[in-house]
Amino acid sequence: MLDVAAVAWIWLETDAQLLNLVSDIFWKDESALSIFSLSVALHDIGKASLGFQNKIPELAKSAGLEYSEAFHRHFDHGAFGGEWILNRMDQEHSYTPLLNEEWFRELWKSACWHHGSLIQNYENYSKDAYIELKYNEKKEDNAPQNKIQKLRSEILDYIEKAILGTQGLRIAYHQISSSSLRFFAGFVSTCDWIGSDKSQFEYNQDYLKPEEYFRKAKENARDALKEFGLIKKPDRVFSKFKDLFPEIKIPRNLQTRIEEIQFTKKPYLLIIEAPTGEGKTESALFAHSKSPNRGFFFGLPTQSSANQISNRVNHFLFENLKTNQEAILAHGSAWLHREITQDRKYDGLQNNTETIAETELSEWFFSKKRTLLAPFGVGTVDQAMLAALNVKHGFVKLFGLSGKTLIIDEVHAYDSFMLPILERLLEWCATLKTNVILLSATLPSFMKARLLEAYSGNDLTFQKDKYPLISYVETESTTLQEYSGIQTRKEEIISLQFSTHTKDEISEIAEGVLRSIKKGGNVLWICNTIAKAQMIYSYLKEYKDTNQDSFYLKLFHSRFTFQDRRKIEQEIETLFGPERNDSKRIRPARGILVSTQVAEQSLDIDFDYLVTDIAPIDLLLQRLGRIHRHSRSNRPDHFAKPQVLILVPINLKELNLFSSMYYKFTIAKTMNSLSEISELLLPQMYRSLVEQVYSADIPQNEILTLGKLQFHISKNEWGNLFDQLKQKQEELDTKGSKGRISSVWTNIEDILQDTLLSEDDNAYFSAKTRDGETSLQLVPVMKAKENYNIGNFLLQDKPPQKVSISLQTEIAENSIPVSSPKGFVQGIVKSEIFRKDFHPLLAQWQKKLDKTGPLKGKYLLLLDATETTSYTLGNTIYNIKYDKEFGLRIQVQKEN
Repeated sequence: MLDVAAVAWIWLETDAQLLNLVSDIFWKDESALSIFSLSVALHDIGKASLGFQNKIPELAKSAGLEYSEAFHRHFDHGAFGGEWILNRMDQEHSYTPLLNEEWFRELWKSACWHHGSLIQNYENYSKDAYIELKYNEKKEDNAPQNKIQKLRSEILDYIEKAILGTQGLRIAYHQISSSSLRFFAGFVSTCDWIGSDKSQFEYNQDYLKPEEYFRKAKENARDALKEFGLIKKPDRVFSKFKDLFPEIKIPRNLQTRIEEIQFTKKPYLLIIEAPTGEGKTESALFAHSKSPNRGFFFGLPTQSSANQISNRVNHFLFENLKTNQEAILAHGSAWLHREITQDRKYDGLQNNTETIAETELSEWFFSKKRTLLAPFGVGTVDQAMLAALNVKHGFVKLFGLSGKTLIIDEVHAYDSFMLPILERLLEWCATLKTNVILLSATLPSFMKARLLEAYSGNDLTFQKDKYPLISYVETESTTLQEYSGIQTRKEEIISLQFSTHTKDEISEIAEGVLRSIKKGGNVLWICNTIAKAQMIYSYLKEYKDTNQDSFYLKLFHSRFTFQDRRKIEQEIETLFGPERNDSKRIRPARGILVSTQVAEQSLDIDFDYLVTDIAPIDLLLQRLGRIHRHSRSNRPDHFAKPQVLILVPINLKELNLFSSMYYKFTIAKTMNSLSEISELLLPQMYRSLVEQVYSADIPQNEILTLGKLQFHISKNEWGNLFDQLKQKQEELDTKGSKGRISSVWTNIEDILQDTLLSEDDNAYFSAKTRDGETSLQLVPVMKAKENYNIGNFLLQDKPPQKVSISLQTEIAENSIPVSSPKGFVQGIVKSEIFRKDFHPLLAQWQKKLDKTGPLKGKYLLLLDATETTSYTLGNTIYNIKYDKEFGLRIQVQKEN
């Protein structure tokens, strides 16, 4: 207990930023260090109980504490500690004034939450007879309940003397809020993990005076905190962009405009709205460095985008910020990314032995409970959102974010379901002195208004017609500072063309695309579904093989194994990335990449011409950022100007054929915004297009003219689509609100009413974009004759007792994320195919996966190595095949 208190004392004493944060959240008082350390020390008072001591009956018996009712029974010492403070403490002993203060007991009780959850009903624990004998029955002097009471009193006296000395402490009343209790519970849990590290705090059997023990414990705590990288030197302040990024010879106007912001010591919300390619990432890192705090966490919408930016952030930390700490990668598959990139770490780590040591020691942070405790982190935004949800150890994540900078990229991607969670997170960030920087190319006004109010606590007015735009507000401020008139690196006119097709007939469009590259050029064709992308690729492949044509052709979507997808990403970024003097970057003279939405996210690729299914306007604008992205000397003359062919339905019935995964109202409004338009002027039209689509207005147009096509929609149909959208969004808003922690203004006695959720619940903890449905991870087991393989691994008759890291990596590398068809996903989950024993070998391996942490939740799927495999799920037959060219193909054969 004193070891943990020593960690708290030294951490607060040596980390001025943390001490200032604690003082701001609680109070500024010279007694704060002693009070917090004492309440941290008392977190394990529940272990001084018969219930806990009798977990090992032999030891309890030797100490005269034997109590058979408690042998080998479940016992929550944290819950008992809270219950004891609440109901029993005053019956046992006359304690010092501080321990009798109600506000101090609130701190103390929250320290008892250190095993991960708020204890909702202390009284339930007093009813368990095995915890302690009833207090009202007569007891003999040597009865175990008397002994344990005496032991508790001695422990409390010893701890008080160790921390407060013999002089005690001047007592003053302090206000305790529910928000400060969550913060404190996270702080206690972190100190407990560090103070329980046996390599740093060895058990001492010799009796030491209280002051002497605490002195030695503080020496050990100082070493432990240094080893874990938690004693952090303040980062250097940069007021000029060029000083922080000297390698950027000509900064973007957006980046230099950040210099105009007068940051104070108050927490702030900064929203940066600008087109793709304007340097929003560097702008955010510069803003943080103008007013650095305890560190930052960079949240992105997907694991792939987080993986890609992590090396870029580490380069910034080592080369620009001059730290010796790398950013911890935080998402569900971060361990896998670390395993496969060990030999490709950021080069700056290679040259400095101090750096290498500090980086290796940061392994402590890789536990999913601790990732946000690292000074710097990169990951999926759901890792931060867990801090706003009532999950086990959620308050640890809340503490980890406190006093830092939270950067969220592509914030527009989190709508309906995630927005209420994001609002609650921003509310808590403001209270816990966390700066927030939001980045977006296309942020709708309604969403911006909600996020501004969540952080500032005020309904702020802002410019809706300016773009690009920087918006800055401090906590509790009624004034929003805005910076407009930002020059962009380029203005371009994009020519719009429209076409349509029936369900299975895309030959006319495909032949037009093939004709367009006869004289050279590279085309990106983005489909809204994997099935459609596979169909188009199959058509183009057949044409290429039949005509012995040599143009480059590749298929790219999310339903490849992780290792196959990574290879495709590396290939297309090499071929279609920025123009460089690099022999490996030989851009194809003619090529077509058929893809899905994965091509619009994070990849730095540049094509000459775009073909795309209709999509919500913000996603269309994202896709347009993948053509003419870079200046290029070898662009074909007929593609000198950017052009896009948008595939649209011609009536409402065919809407699902083109965009079934998006709201019909949003798609129809997107087509309405493009009606009678033959070209886009960007970035000037960004704001007006997004506002037109995402406003609450119901269009009155009944004929939408898209090039030579006309889309007919009646006013009643407009109204019906709007009602469907509103109902769905209300459902998702309610669902997203259900799992949130209480508001920062909730009374202490009411915060315990929050419903504890499971962190593994897909409905809450997938980083959902566009209200994505439940997804699962499939692991194909390829059968060839009598052999069963996962990747290059041959399944043995019996799984090993312990799955090695290399085998875990092989299995994870060969898993495939699948979210559609919906019936297939739900059927796999409901049937639990290989959790049953109709295939003994796979049933054994499935059970092993279920018990192996990183592999838990993955489903084995038996497939023939060369032929199609059929599965009947419910009333539907699914024909399934996997290969490295097409990825996972799922064909629905029959539905009843």
